[in-house]
Amino acid sequence: MRKITYWLIVSFITLITAWLISKPNLLGKLGLIIYKMHFLRTFPRALATVAAVVVVVAILVELISSIRSPLLRNGLLLFMLMACVALEVKTHYDFQSWAISHTGKKLRVGAYLLPLLLMFMVSSPWWIGTKKKS
Repeated sequence: MRKITYWLIVSFITLITAWLISKPNLLGKLGLIIYKMHFLRTFPRALATVAAVVVVVAILVELISSIRSPLLRNGLLLFMLMACVALEVKTHYDFQSWAISHTGKKLRVGAYLLPLLLMFMVSSPWWIGTKKKS
């Protein structure tokens, strides 16, 4: 997979995730108001929030990928990957509670999709651009 294809996929999934997160049902909208989550109420705000998370992770992955020591680089990438897995597990447990579980399928799918996108991005140095030009 080339870098341009990778970034197109990341951009597309970022748009989908932001759209899904910004579309809760009535109980979810009420929860966003009660918990003062202004950054998720509309699509532009949700897009800015999701894009900020994606940009921060992309910068971290690029910085870690530039480390010359393969042991340190792979260790840090593995740590970030495990942190993303822990985030996915936390999201799963958060959506098991009564109040959050009734926020709507779109919000729930968007919340599950964001850690999956981050896992995709963190694992990318292992399978993108591994061929060296001689």
